[in-house]
Amino acid sequence: MYDIAFRNYLNLLMFYLCPRCGGETLQWHPPDSTMTREKNAGGFHHKGAFINALEGKGHWSASDIIEATSSVYRSVDKEKVPLENEFIASLDAEAPPAPSTESFFRGLRRLAEYSHETFIRHGVERPRFADYRNGASFPTKGSQHEWGFVYERGVYAIDTDVVPFNGCSSHYLRGGVDRTFAWSYCAGYIPLSLFQERGGKLIKTDEREHYYAKSEIPVEEWIFVWDPIGFNRAVSAKDHDFKPEAFVENISALRKTDAALIELQTLKVFFRAYFLLKQKLEISQVLHQL
Repeated sequence: MYDIAFRNYLNLLMFYLCPRCGGETLQWHPPDSTMTREKNAGGFHHKGAFINALEGKGHWSASDIIEATSSVYRSVDKEKVPLENEFIASLDAEAPPAPSTESFFRGLRRLAEYSHETFIRHGVERPRFADYRNGASFPTKGSQHEWGFVYERGVYAIDTDVVPFNGCSSHYLRGGVDRTFAWSYCAGYIPLSLFQERGGKLIKTDEREHYYAKSEIPVEEWIFVWDPIGFNRAVSAKDHDFKPEAFVENISALRKTDAALIELQTLKVFFRAYFLLKQKLEISQVLHQL
């Protein structure tokens, strides 16, 4: 729901933190008296007013600032307008606002909070196995198998990765058989420590390098990341072994749950902005203490 507009917001935020990192915004952001154009630099420079406003905000997290400023962005009538002063004003409160309860933002905050940690990944089931309802376990029983070399019922295969999920999550982008399966284009993620807290069990055999798991964790505890661009490419090339219509129905079903569903492209831009903001926030606190 938020993905395209949210990516535009993230680029605007990055522009106020570093014009070169928010390069897309350079295409439309009007210059003003505080901005200079340097021919040899290939972009704008500005006074860094928003960065200055970060000083003394050590009790705000990068996620707090993103939620506050994105709320400002969503409140304007037009997307492509300068908002630096409005972003600064949103930080005037003594304490950060309460974390958003919307699943999209809850998912992003959890990804950021556990960005130092390994995530468990399980791709979505073939459409006929799907059962996406609040309270229903993910993965569903229909996609769990009694692997002969695991010697235990109800297990499922997992990958591991770290944000922004450029490792095992991206096998299908490198070619091979993975690109034909539905689970390549949408997967649920959960931090390893939360997986264990929720009673999840990890399994390793001597027959494969792959890890397996066993759990009964509700679907809303997982964060789902899907790649509509990769999915559409596979469908156009007829390079898949699943029914695209059923897969789209599953995505729609996920949207109706309390689970976070985030586009891969949004995730990539989010972590560029998040880590940039986190760096600026940390440096600002050092300067504030001088």
